[in-house]
Amino acid sequence: MGPFHTHYSKSTVLALILVLTVFIAAFGQSDSRQLSAILSDEIISPSVSLFQLRQYLLNHVAEPPAPSSAQQWAAEAKRLREHLLNDVVFHGWPRELVDAPPRFEELGVMDAGRGYWIRKFRYEIVPGFCSVALLYEPENISRAAPAILSGQAG
Repeated sequence: MGPFHTHYSKSTVLALILVLTVFIAAFGQSDSRQLSAILSDEIISPSVSLFQLRQYLLNHVAEPPAPSSAQQWAAEAKRLREHLLNDVVFHGWPRELVDAPPRFEELGVMDAGRGYWIRKFRYEIVPGFCSVALLYEPENISRAAPAILSGQAG
């Protein structure tokens, strides 16, 4: 054994490593003033990054379907609708909630006094969870007209 060889216990070595780790972590942090000088330099211009983003998206977006007949389009539309509803929108939902028939209840009509009626509705979003809605309807309808449906969960 040489003159510099010393035998330390494992606990002493682990304690020293812990102290050094805490010391490095404490003094290795930066504050916003130190980082602002580094981060203020422009690395890439916004126009270049926008161009690169567009190129990436154009190269990775799937081509839209191009059916050659109405029957092909109807079949593709059905496939897409089923995929979006079953695999995206209702993914993980119990089938009894997804397949439950809608329930609407009209709660009355109010005269707004401004040329329209307000119909009050309650509807079941999913079994056991209801929401309310107001349908603003013109008093004198002679043809198809736009309507506003305002709802709130509750």
